Amino acid sequence: MSMITNELLLTEHSKVRQQWGKSLKDVLQDIQILKEWCESQKHFPEIPDDNMLEFFLTNCKYSIEKAKKNIDMYYTLPPLIPEVYEKGHPNLPGYQKKVENFGMIVPMPKLTDSLQRVSIFAIKEDSTHFDPIMLVSHLQNVYEIRTHVDLVMGEVLIMDGSNLKMGHVLKYTPIVFKTMVLILQNIMRNRIKEIHIFHYPPYINIVMAVAKGILKKKLYDRVYLHENLESLYKHISPEVLPKDYGGKQKSMDELNELWKEEFIIWSDRFDKKSKMRVNEDLRPEPLENSEILGYYGNFKKLDVD
Repeated sequence: MSMITNELLLTEHSKVRQQWGKSLKDVLQDIQILKEWCESQKHFPEIPDDNMLEFFLTNCKYSIEKAKKNIDMYYTLPPLIPEVYEKGHPNLPGYQKKVENFGMIVPMPKLTDSLQRVSIFAIKEDSTHFDPIMLVSHLQNVYEIRTHVDLVMGEVLIMDGSNLKMGHVLKYTPIVFKTMVLILQNIMRNRIKEIHIFHYPPYINIVMAVAKGILKKKLYDRVYLHENLESLYKHISPEVLPKDYGGKQKSMDELNELWKEEFIIWSDRFDKKSKMRVNEDLRPEPLENSEILGYYGNFKKLDVD
């Protein structure tokens, strides 16, 4: 782990384990079970490191069986969504500049009191070149580094809607939403605890109507709208927010610059990840959700259900 990661992602591994009633010995036993299982999965391109395995375990509430599916999807899905993973390599020439043209998605270094990781999305005003798939890939790049070093009880997403235009909203096509849901359900495991939107535009009701048709009720009910920062502070302490929003953490720009350095440090991992493929010929038994493998081939023909 780099020194920068330590500064960017302050972690509380022992506290997260305590929340699940797990001792270090318990966790190491679970990791060993998963590691032996991974070694038996000849179709995998690698054996995940210990932090990845614990990250997946926590994502899956320490269910070994669910963690197995999560790991399998982590390796199985990316080649099926090349526009997110292959074309989204963070160190491709001009990639970071393109992302910055749309805005910033930055995780906050400090966890909330309930050990959740807050990520803030601040969108730029010009919607002309806005590409939501590229933003999804950027989010996945941050998530990739986090799987190797982070451990949390859940995710909190905050969106600064002050620059949100109808042009941005219209870019969220059914295909974009389905791609997001595929990743959210199978890789990120729907660990989103809250979504907060502040400085929202007058037509937020249109955005919410679209969201209601896409999100599961459980997640939709976790979306909070705030007219001002004071309203947001009732949910999220300024202790974990950036200076831009009256908080104690570094500014969004400062954190974004540090993340750009971090992507370079992790370049070898992204090079490796972009080439990794599961070998379906060696898969010991068919995926329980094997429809995923055929699903994405027809994906672009589907309408929203």
